[in-house]
Amino acid sequence: MLRFIEIETPDDERFRNSEIISIEVLEGERVNAGDAIFIVQKDSETHELPAPYDGRVAEFIAHQGDRISTRTPLLLLETEVDESGSVTEEPDAKATLETEDSVNTALEIESKSNPAPEKESKPRQDSKSKGTKKAIKDKN
Repeated sequence: MLRFIEIETPDDERFRNSEIISIEVLEGERVNAGDAIFIVQKDSETHELPAPYDGRVAEFIAHQGDRISTRTPLLLLETEVDESGSVTEEPDAKATLETEDSVNTALEIESKSNPAPEKESKPRQDSKSKGTKKAIKDKN
């Protein structure tokens, strides 16, 4: 069964008040656990944010130039889950270390069809505005 999982920035000091300087994959592209998705910079240090699971990047929530902190929603990853709702593939060990606690499984949404519907390109909001829309509302 396919599900969308919202991937967040890890709760790690390295990502507090940092900036996305590069996005390494395209929306709709398949990624493997451990593949770099974002490159972020804090002060003069850069860090990779890898995919925690194999899947397809369904939608970016954060964009290049955005300032992020810990627990910032980054993207929706479409991945395969078993009947209990758990991801069927074991996460890559390196990705697990880098993204510990970054997957908000409470926000999983069952995919109603294999491919995500194509959507029209919308103009990107100014990254300095606080009006970024969340793709999924938190159920907490």
